[in-house]
Amino acid sequence: MTLLEQVLEQLDGVECRHLRHAASRTTAELAAARGCAVDVGLKALLMKVRGEWTTVVVRAHERTDNRVVRRALRSQKLRFLRSEELASLALEPGQVPPFGRPVLPCRLVADRGVLDGDAVAFTAGTWTDSLVMATSAWIEVAKPELFDLVGRGAGHDG
Repeated sequence: MTLLEQVLEQLDGVECRHLRHAASRTTAELAAARGCAVDVGLKALLMKVRGEWTTVVVRAHERTDNRVVRRALRSQKLRFLRSEELASLALEPGQVPPFGRPVLPCRLVADRGVLDGDAVAFTAGTWTDSLVMATSAWIEVAKPELFDLVGRGAGHDG
């Protein structure tokens, strides 16, 4: 089963729009291909935090601050997954969907800013497939732990 199929299976019964588009590598290109504002997009980054693979999700127009992420996740060190580690998941940068277990073998954490806005859009395991859905539906299905990850503080909500 492809990663896209796993994501779609996880979203079974959830209202979402599946878009196929030209390969896009920038936030602006993706937003245009999706017909959405840039701030609707989610960016998922795979990191190793405290020895555990972790999907870190922020709004696509935001930048993570590694110092803030380390503080929020109570870790002295973190790093992005290496290309061979991504390849073991059949992924390349830019293809990571904003999910943890059971879709990806990772803990899932998200910036509180993902709660802003009514909708989210994200790549779903390829450069040419995106999904658009209600923010509340993504939160309900994905069940991320919420933190401040882009410099607004370092608290935790569960």
